[in-house]
Amino acid sequence: MAYRKQSYVLVFFSLLIFVMAFLSLAAWQFPIAASAAIALFWTVLSAVVMAGGFAFREWQQRRAFVGKKQARDNATTHQQTRIEVDLPRLEAFSVALAVVNDLDGQPIPQPEGTLNQQVDRVVGRKQRLRLQTADAAKGQIVADLRVQSFGLTDVVPFSRITIQLRPIDAVTTAIEIQSDGRWMAEIYDLGRNLHYVNQLARTIRQQSQQATAIDHLVEADEMDTETKLDIHQQKTDENRA
Repeated sequence: MAYRKQSYVLVFFSLLIFVMAFLSLAAWQFPIAASAAIALFWTVLSAVVMAGGFAFREWQQRRAFVGKKQARDNATTHQQTRIEVDLPRLEAFSVALAVVNDLDGQPIPQPEGTLNQQVDRVVGRKQRLRLQTADAAKGQIVADLRVQSFGLTDVVPFSRITIQLRPIDAVTTAIEIQSDGRWMAEIYDLGRNLHYVNQLARTIRQQSQQATAIDHLVEADEMDTETKLDIHQQKTDENRA
C-alpha cells in the first residue's frame, strides 16, 4: 500500500512539474522543443529527488518499528489492537475516555534522536485532542489529534483514534483500539499511530487493573467488617447466656 501511494504521489507531482515548467517556458516564447526538453529535465531531476526522499523516509519508518511486535506484520499508518479488561462496559468506558483525554497537550510522538523530535522541542509543538464521539451507550470513542505550534492549532487533524467497547460478560469488556493517519498523502508516520495504540492499550489495562484491585480491597474490607461484627455478636450472645 505504501509503494502504491508513493507511485501516485510521484506521478502526480512529476506531471505537475512538467506541465508548469513547459507552460512557463512557452510563455517566455521558448521554442516548443527546447521548452519540452528543459521541462523534461526538471521533471526527471525532481522525480529523482522525490524518490530519494521516499527512500530516506522508508528507512526512517523501518527504523521506528525496529523491536516492535507489529513491525513483522504492519508498518503502515493504520494500527489497531484488542485487549480485554475485567470491568463492566460502563466502567471500562470511563477509564478509556479518561486515558484518551490525557493525550491532549502531550508532545507529538517521534523516534528518539531524530531531527523531527529536536524541531518539535525547539518550536514547542504539541498535540491537541478534539473528541468527535463519546457515546457510553454504544461504547464508542472517536477523537482527532491536531498539531499546535506557536499557540496556533491546525484545522486538519493528523491522526484519528477510534475505540470500540463490547461486553464479553457482566464483568469483562473487550476494547478495540485503532489509530489512523488523516493526511491523505501521508505514507510514513514514523510509528506515531503505533505509539498511540500501544500507549492507550497499556494505560487502559493498567488503570483497569488498579480499579479492579481497589474493588477487591473494598470487598475484602467489607467482608472483614462483617466477620468482626459476627464475632462481636457471638461473644455478646455468649456473655448474655
